[in-house]
Amino acid sequence: MPVAVTIQGQDVLVLLRDSKKKAALYRVRLGTNLPIERLLELGDLRRDPLRLLSADLDGRFGADLAYVVPGDGLVVLLQDAAGRFVKSADS
Repeated sequence: MPVAVTIQGQDVLVLLRDSKKKAALYRVRLGTNLPIERLLELGDLRRDPLRLLSADLDGRFGADLAYVVPGDGLVVLLQDAAGRFVKSADS
């Protein structure tokens, strides 16, 4: 089930959570026939995040992601040099 969505260039980034509350980040490329791509396993989310923000948060490799889970706090996903997202050590 999609719980939060953001647009990043030609990509739609979707945070999905299954019935067991396991979450993952996926990418859908607009205007292509490419399959939906799983980018990162996020583990258990007790509650749905309110928003998914896309912005250059660290000034390094492009747009990063952030979301807030009520009761748990802020989670920041930074983009590395290879274009992969990794959880910030501070999250």
